[in-house]
Amino acid sequence: MKKLSTKQAQRVRTLAAIKAEKPNICIFCQTSCRPYVALCHIFPKGIYGQYYTEVQNVWKGHDMCHRLFDDGSDEYRAGFSHIVEIVRGYATKEEIFRHFGL
Repeated sequence: MKKLSTKQAQRVRTLAAIKAEKPNICIFCQTSCRPYVALCHIFPKGIYGQYYTEVQNVWKGHDMCHRLFDDGSDEYRAGFSHIVEIVRGYATKEEIFRHFGL
């Protein structure tokens, strides 16, 4: 098994702490996500690496809801007004426009 770098190990610990703090409610459909809980990034970590461990960018959710959100159009993502309100607290207007089309 490949050894994690010190930096990546710290990220894993940070994400585990964030996951432990979040309620077991799917950020997308707002229903219980027990026992199948995926850790979801609202802004994809590959494109928006600066938000990889941002507490308000990391949530629990159903895998299917997460895939639909990630693969959906800007218009689809913009329909999640409760998520748009969350990201307005930390993302720039340009990033919100790029990811949500707003």
